[in-house]
Amino acid sequence: MTMTTLPNLAPVKKPCVFCEIVAGKAPAKVEHEWPDALAIHNTRPKVPGHLLVIPKRHIQDANEDPEVAAMIMRRAASIAAPPSHIHTNIGSAAAQTVFHLHYHIIPRTPNEAVPISWFKPWAENPAVDRNKCQNSTPNAKLGLSFSTELNLSSRTLTTMTEISLPKSLKGLLRGLLS
Repeated sequence: MTMTTLPNLAPVKKPCVFCEIVAGKAPAKVEHEWPDALAIHNTRPKVPGHLLVIPKRHIQDANEDPEVAAMIMRRAASIAAPPSHIHTNIGSAAAQTVFHLHYHIIPRTPNEAVPISWFKPWAENPAVDRNKCQNSTPNAKLGLSFSTELNLSSRTLTTMTEISLPKSLKGLLRGLLS
């Protein structure tokens, strides 16, 4: 459960949407079910086939219970078809919007130009038009790029964080530092 505090009022308990789905109180298109987890279709998919893998018991994020996080990652990896992104977010600053542990499985295709804020398709394929992809998401506008990628065919895990500043902010910082 997450708590929402309203001004001058006592905290109100807001039900966790994933707990509601697990309990059968909220709708979801279930792709796969295990005794301890569900794979469901994302209601706001980045691309067709975008799935979420969630534990059946409430865990806020991967830091709360690393053992459950590892088990959910194994579940996600067992159903993800390459090429795919598998990732989770920890905390609102990292774009976590539902505070129940979940891994995204985002299928990818060669040469696609679907912008995802922590993925830069032009970095892997120079034929992709970088200008069509940039500044299309809030994180891209801020110059933030995050990537954690599990490559199932080579069994490698790659993590990258890149922060680039807009020209106006660079100029302001140069002025302050000089």
